[in-house]
Amino acid sequence: MTRPDDVLAFKVHGMDCAEEVAVLKQVVGPLVGGEDRLAFDILNAKMIVTTRPHGPAEAAITRAVASTGMRAEPWQERGAVAAESTFWERRGRTTLSAASGLLLVGGFLTHVAMAGNVEQALGSEGLGLSHDVPLLVQILYGAAILAGSWFVAPKAWVRCSAPPAGHEPVDDRGRDRCGCHRRVVRGRDGLVPLRRFARS
Repeated sequence: MTRPDDVLAFKVHGMDCAEEVAVLKQVVGPLVGGEDRLAFDILNAKMIVTTRPHGPAEAAITRAVASTGMRAEPWQERGAVAAESTFWERRGRTTLSAASGLLLVGGFLTHVAMAGNVEQALGSEGLGLSHDVPLLVQILYGAAILAGSWFVAPKAWVRCSAPPAGHEPVDDRGRDRCGCHRRVVRGRDGLVPLRRFARS
């Protein structure tokens, strides 16, 4: 059991900009009683949660953070012995960004080599001269896209799948707290609003 004035602090691996903060507010906010119970220090990747009576345990909060594609662990002050981070945690983004760029360049150079010259590889689509992009080149381009979006895609999915704050449906007809009638679809968690809405 927690007291109203309990404060939990977490190191959030993968939180380095305002977009991740917005995602965490959408996912963790409802769990802890609202976004006003969350504070963030982006430079240190620190999330501070002020718990409510009978609030969620640390494990529930770390699971919610994990659902966003990030990872949370209890905060340890700099003087405390911290768990050593892995190479992937320290250099994963840099490694995948570099791999994405190299795969892209490799795909283009392979395309040039297979097409014969740069003009045929680059300019044939715009001139109406068509040729198939070789399968190897398609694989290299696809791998470049996958590597470049590996860390971004889970966060983007969470951000796009949640309704804007204040527009969650609260009744069976899809009316939200603002009184807007929203077009909704039935999901496994009840009504899920579509992005557009109309007043009636």
